[in-house]
Amino acid sequence: MDLELANVQFGWAGSAKAASDMAMTSLPTPNVMLLNPNSTRYYLRPDYHLPISVRDETVGSLKRLVLQGLNGELPAYGGGGLIEGLKRTVYDFATGLAGFVLSHPGLALVVIGAPVAVVSILCYAICCMDTTDDVAEGEVEGDAYLDDEGEDEVDEANSAAIEGEDEGEGKKDQ
Repeated sequence: MDLELANVQFGWAGSAKAASDMAMTSLPTPNVMLLNPNSTRYYLRPDYHLPISVRDETVGSLKRLVLQGLNGELPAYGGGGLIEGLKRTVYDFATGLAGFVLSHPGLALVVIGAPVAVVSILCYAICCMDTTDDVAEGEVEGDAYLDDEGEDEVDEANSAAIEGEDEGEGKKDQ
């Protein structure tokens, strides 16, 4: 056996979900993934989105794939950085939510749909409310009423009071 392959261990995943969750994508079966447990990086075949034709794979092609991964010729995915952690969190949330909706659609409608409907109604009410302050016909503006043409009509009581004050002032001045 080659010296480079002496430290490589081969494993088998019982389900495609485990490998797909590790790769944060949907991997068709059968497929090959190289995992470096020290750096938590993994390597995929260049055409990983296509299933492997088992009849066409040979020991030589698998050996070449492993050597390409060890030599850094394959693109490395994953790792333990902050961005990779955020990607993992978003992926786990999205797959968990999708699994919840697919397994319990009625409950998901109540748990997710009802709050979304309430928030939507509140947003609509806040953003689309009528903000104009229309003055109703006959509503008082100061001491005058507005008629249909928009002209001021002085209240008769106010006009009489104003005339009475004018007459009283006129008598005092004489």
